[in-house]
Amino acid sequence: MTNVTTVGREAKADAVTLHCETKVEKRDRKADFGRGAVTGLMIDRTPAGTLFYFRFVNPATRKRDQVTLGTYHADAFTVGDARLAALRLRNRVKAGDNVSQITRDEQAAKAEEARVGGVTMSRMIDEWVAEIKKLVKKEHVGMVPKVKTWANLESQLRRFVKPTLGRKLAREVTAKDIAKLEDDIKAGAFGKPSVSNARHARKALSSLFTWAAYPRQGYVRANPCATLEPLEKEPGRDRPMTPDEIRAFWHLLDSDQLGGLSLHLRLLFKFALATGRRTDEVRQLHFNEIVDIGGENPHMVISAKRVKNGKPVVMALSTLAVEIIKAAMTDEGQQFVFKSPIHPDKSVHRKAMNAALRGNDRGRKSLWELMGFKRNADGKFDDDVFKPHDFRHTAATLLVEAGFMDSDISIALGHTFKGERVPGVRTAGPRAPAVTLGYIHSHRLPQKRRIMEAWADELRRIIDVKPEEAEQRVAA
Repeated sequence: MTNVTTVGREAKADAVTLHCETKVEKRDRKADFGRGAVTGLMIDRTPAGTLFYFRFVNPATRKRDQVTLGTYHADAFTVGDARLAALRLRNRVKAGDNVSQITRDEQAAKAEEARVGGVTMSRMIDEWVAEIKKLVKKEHVGMVPKVKTWANLESQLRRFVKPTLGRKLAREVTAKDIAKLEDDIKAGAFGKPSVSNARHARKALSSLFTWAAYPRQGYVRANPCATLEPLEKEPGRDRPMTPDEIRAFWHLLDSDQLGGLSLHLRLLFKFALATGRRTDEVRQLHFNEIVDIGGENPHMVISAKRVKNGKPVVMALSTLAVEIIKAAMTDEGQQFVFKSPIHPDKSVHRKAMNAALRGNDRGRKSLWELMGFKRNADGKFDDDVFKPHDFRHTAATLLVEAGFMDSDISIALGHTFKGERVPGVRTAGPRAPAVTLGYIHSHRLPQKRRIMEAWADELRRIIDVKPEEAEQRVAA
């Protein structure tokens, strides 16, 4: 015999389910009803479906509030599920919890987890590169990319990281993955084996993960590069030129052995050596940056955009540097001191100096080879050849040997000493603290002129030695 009470309960439950499943043309709302109904559970029917929510008085605000529980589905979220969820919330309300705020926080956390949890390395790289290449206003230079070297960082990530880790989720990348990538780069899996590329790839990845771990992104919880062991150091390649190399190089630039090497590129080599400045600073030197070229105080004002520390440099010009600039003034209305032979309205190309030193397969002789440096079995030059940046090492080394203090040379080369003394660095007198240096706005032109004129005199002394005299001295 069937229990009448059980039939009644099933009928009531079926009535609520039927109510939820009945389609309506207009929205209507109704409180839960029937046996087992939960106080505060509301049934909201719309043409799109039926929604459950729990209505209550929030103990934190003492105002009426509500929390959405979910959408009715015969298999996924039934009337029984909605009642159970409402009972749990009712108990938390009785305990004094602000369930409305807690629910919003939980939903936000789930949404954030879904957002960051599915981010791949390729997407994260693209977002970071877009961020660091944005133009921002900086002191002295105006609107420039947020990170000056963004193109180099992007290149490292595009060539080495995207092909191997690009499809992997950012949160799943471990220190072991990065270590393996570095080993592959050093082993030559991407071309020529290179410790330098491995180091630069790690630097780019470390910067990427640091940005990704910031709260605004939250793509990763920590930077996996932080636990990697240090890479082995590369042997230093910088070296000063010897007086004999300076002499041979200078006379070679004046000779007719260089064929079609342009006059302004030859003069750029001389000017970089005579000033000791970084090649990018002087390569794009504009005539508007030359001051008092025919007066008693000739100097150049190098734009902050080309200076490593992002500050403009006022540099005294020696008589030798002035002679070189005047020799470069070949055309009326010339804009750049060292103009391009192909595009007269532009400066010498940034790769022109290194290209001239190396030569090419189309008949241009290498300056290194003409100076007596030998190629190895692969047809390349060994690391003992000098580079354009070595002109700065040369100037600093020979000025020290001439008796100048390290602190004086640092002023001429654009370096600064801050804070405490550095072991092995010679200075004339006690060094000013960093806070004092912040108050000094002098360009120190008299000091720079004295040092650069001494360097010009030393270059003239070296260059003016006759080649046959140099050979006799070497033979002796």
